[in-house]
Amino acid sequence: MALCLAPTWITGPTAFAQGSGGVVRTPFDANCDQRVDETDVDAVIAVILGAPNICETTDANGDGRISVADATAILMALRAASLPTPTETPTATVTATVTPSATMGTPTRTPTATRTPTRTRTGTVTRTATRTPTGAPSATTTRTPVNTRTATATSTASVTRTATLTRTATPTRPATRTPTITATATPTRTRTTTRTATRTRTVTPSPTITPTATATRTRTPTLPPGSGPVITFFGLATAFNAELTPNTTDDLGRPVYVRPNGAAFFIVVEVKSGTGGSPGRTIFNSNPANASVRPDLQILSTRALGNGSAVVCDKGPLPNVPLGGVPGFDPPDFDPNSQAVADALNDFGCRFDVHTSDNPCTNNDAGNPTFLGDGTTLQYCTLTVVGAELHFPPGDTVLTVQVRDDNDHLGFPASLVVRVP
Repeated sequence: MALCLAPTWITGPTAFAQGSGGVVRTPFDANCDQRVDETDVDAVIAVILGAPNICETTDANGDGRISVADATAILMALRAASLPTPTETPTATVTATVTPSATMGTPTRTPTATRTPTRTRTGTVTRTATRTPTGAPSATTTRTPVNTRTATATSTASVTRTATLTRTATPTRPATRTPTITATATPTRTRTTTRTATRTRTVTPSPTITPTATATRTRTPTLPPGSGPVITFFGLATAFNAELTPNTTDDLGRPVYVRPNGAAFFIVVEVKSGTGGSPGRTIFNSNPANASVRPDLQILSTRALGNGSAVVCDKGPLPNVPLGGVPGFDPPDFDPNSQAVADALNDFGCRFDVHTSDNPCTNNDAGNPTFLGDGTTLQYCTLTVVGAELHFPPGDTVLTVQVRDDNDHLGFPASLVVRVP
């Protein structure tokens, strides 16, 4: 839902820009409707995806081109506009003055009320996340405090959401079949009435079955499937890093997120340790000649995202690195022998970075950085909001994720649906 803001949030001599023909333009007003709100972010994304640019201020950051950076500039301007203003809280001080009375012989108290205004300025911490993957991803969180001058104590209650996800894996011991091979000889006696009796015995042997051993790579025979990391949260977050609530669920119980244009949101995966080891931190691990070389974060889409390019990790930036999408697999199959699947896992995984409890990429309702799942120890988030390179097509797209620990054990997968009208 778009948040409409009146243009009065921008003040000073730079509040308006002079467009062609003498028309006054509002900075960050990407759709030229004389107001700045989230619809301007949608307008920038629409131009990136091929729509005609009909507004001079669509280039919000003034770098001469329309890109995701312009949407980010508008979002930062909206965030700056939402900062609270100082408020004055009056405090009443009552001073009692005793005046003796000559006629009554009894002192009279005359209260005098003095209003003493106390100015309270509430500081706001602004969090700016910069994610720059260099082999092993890194994240930097900058918190800028605003000077606080408070004359009265202020207590702030924080709301904590607790979601409990319990997965119980019941291992099943496979039955062992032992083939029994029995050779049976069937004698046939034929009597021929001739001058010389001849006895002929015909033996029909049973076919001999020779068992063939098939070599299967078993990572840890002592642990059952699903003993790897447990997924504590798999969902979407807004461009402001706040958790998005699913709109509904499908017939399989998967959460369904309805998005208006298939972009401008983060994809978030959170995990905790299973029985096999600590969650792995590798998001890119590729070998075009070995399908078993894969990242620890493994995510597949049922439909091609962006232009569906099969080039591995073509995430930009241009012009040095190509900008392409990710191929789809329907149904999602993590076939361990498929090189195409291994390439797609690396193509999608390299667009994420890793976060610990010291620098989560998501915020709670109060705007403070926090994990979203119960018991989370590690978080994976897309490097930026989803843009043209991972744009979701109209219809339902299913994302399925599984995570491997540092002992090569995979956990149970989880899925969600992104629905674009």
